[in-house]
Amino acid sequence: MSVDYNVLKDLVKVPSVSGREELAREVIVRHLKPRVDEIRTDALGNVIAIIKGSSERKVAIECHYDQVGFIVKSIEKSGLLRIEPIGGVDVRTIIGSRLIIWGREKKIPGVVAGVKPVHLEEKKEQIPKIGELYVDAGFDSSEDASKYVRVGDVATYDLQYMELFNDKIAATGLDNKISAFIMIELARRVQDIGDWNLYLVFTSQEEVGLRGARTAFYGIYPEMAISLDVTHAQYPPISQSKVPIELGKGPAVMIAPAVHPKVLKLLEDAAQIGSVGVQYETAGRFTGTNLDAIQVTRSGIPGGLVSIPLKYMHTPLEVASKKDVESTITLLESFLRLIKEI
Repeated sequence: MSVDYNVLKDLVKVPSVSGREELAREVIVRHLKPRVDEIRTDALGNVIAIIKGSSERKVAIECHYDQVGFIVKSIEKSGLLRIEPIGGVDVRTIIGSRLIIWGREKKIPGVVAGVKPVHLEEKKEQIPKIGELYVDAGFDSSEDASKYVRVGDVATYDLQYMELFNDKIAATGLDNKISAFIMIELARRVQDIGDWNLYLVFTSQEEVGLRGARTAFYGIYPEMAISLDVTHAQYPPISQSKVPIELGKGPAVMIAPAVHPKVLKLLEDAAQIGSVGVQYETAGRFTGTNLDAIQVTRSGIPGGLVSIPLKYMHTPLEVASKKDVESTITLLESFLRLIKEI
């Protein structure tokens, strides 16, 4: 079955800044609704879709669908806009970038500025702090700006999607819309896993503290869970010893204290059954993903973590491989076929 990347394009072109995920939520619900037996959203904006089985058993596959972004902190008398990040943003990647402010009536383009041109520097200056930068949207005064922008409006990088050579994708917010896309595609392919009720859970506010996962999984409390996220892929100048995961070599399976050995074994068996090449990554303490929260929900939920390799995470354009996307879909399909027998 071919993969419909138009769904990913639909997700990329709408904002989902942590706490303001509503437009992306509408896209997820629209694509999922014809493919599942039940779908609902909760108070924190989590989307919970269910493909029903023949018993009370529950298995969950989850991903967060929020993305890093910015919030307008103040409007200067000059009409310039001060911002602060929502989630982890490296200031080095945003200077000179185009941002979109999602105003009350329309989206406002602007450019991040606040550093001197190289021609005017008196000496090599240090990297500025985020508070020293501003967004220039062309306004001439605070009165002018306030007609369109208010304190508390969110902003994103300019939302872009493009196809690169060798089955690569460059897009904004692939962390973690690429996982949301994979789960929507999975719902198109998997309609029956026997006894199990399959919960497809799209969680909010991961980038600011794993918040959506905490509340969603308290309510669902499945027998086991798989978290789907992205992980850093190797590229210069990052050494391979520091980041061993490579683009195009298959999904990364996590080995860590948060990963239950039985779930890890199921994922490894699923990779073998589906002829999927996987990579391995390790974490000595926390995984930095929703799995950390899911594992300790109520009296504990056995879980595993599968990650799609990603270059340039949390920058205006992140890069992934279609090969890894499709291998991940196959791995999850094989996992669900495997648990159907247990």
